[in-house]
Amino acid sequence: MPQCGRPPSGRQTASTARKYGSYATPVNWWTATYADSRSLPSEDSIFEVTLEEALKIYAEPKRRGRSAGAAAAPLKEVGNDPVSGKPMVVKDGRFGPYVTDGEYNASLRKSDSVEELTDERGAELLAEKRAKGPAPKKTTRRKAPAKAKS
Repeated sequence: MPQCGRPPSGRQTASTARKYGSYATPVNWWTATYADSRSLPSEDSIFEVTLEEALKIYAEPKRRGRSAGAAAAPLKEVGNDPVSGKPMVVKDGRFGPYVTDGEYNASLRKSDSVEELTDERGAELLAEKRAKGPAPKKTTRRKAPAKAKS
């Protein structure tokens, strides 16, 4: 059974499981709304969270979307890009490792490894990306309107 408690402020606190995970929630019973909720670390913590832990969770700022986690540290710093003069770093992305100078991103090839990537190879990948230019915009074709029956 989910835990409940009443902090000194008088608001009742409940831990519940919802569609996107487990939450600690201060419940305002007079208006029957969930005023402000915070995610719990795991499903099991619904049953184990104490009132003091819930109050500590409420004191933290609310995190939403991709900004919930801090940006990952770069895997490797390669050196400065000869064209832009900006530092090149290797990061791990959704589709694998890539080298970036902060403006352009270039995926590493299968033959490239993060550990063996050199300044020259990183600059070469970024130069290829710059020469290729931006990706073409995809246009959607509009369907012709249906003819009226006469």
